[in-house]
Amino acid sequence: MDNTLILNAAISGSPIPSSWLYCFNANCPRKDDCVRYRSTCAIQKGQTTGYTVYPTALRQDATCPHFKQLQMIHTAWGFGTMFDEVKAKDAPLLRSLIKHYLGGNGSYYNYHHGRRHLSPEQQEWIKQLFKRFGYTNAEFDFSQEEIDLL
Repeated sequence: MDNTLILNAAISGSPIPSSWLYCFNANCPRKDDCVRYRSTCAIQKGQTTGYTVYPTALRQDATCPHFKQLQMIHTAWGFGTMFDEVKAKDAPLLRSLIKHYLGGNGSYYNYHHGRRHLSPEQQEWIKQLFKRFGYTNAEFDFSQEEIDLL
């Protein structure tokens, strides 16, 4: 199987945010390294609208402010295991701080149930929060390597 097919399958199997910017600029010299261009393979049949990068984003010097390097990242989701060893008096405040950091109850539960995946930076922030409370073994329920679509 050729690398393009493997890459397209990996992108298609990744959770793409509804606000994702797709790029259709086939004239871009960096298109093969840009996840915005490569992610167009994952557009569902029947989908006719969405967010896109305009061709005018490509500048004279072949740079684009929306270029996003195609790369793998380690994502995680699920908070159940993190709270297994947490004292009952600390749990409500920790949960509240995480909810605030992630944008509220809805976002928290999307990350908890895996509908959204935490970026490496978000994971680090949450682990540092637990360390400030004295918990050094904070682990997420699930994790995986996936293409960076965050």
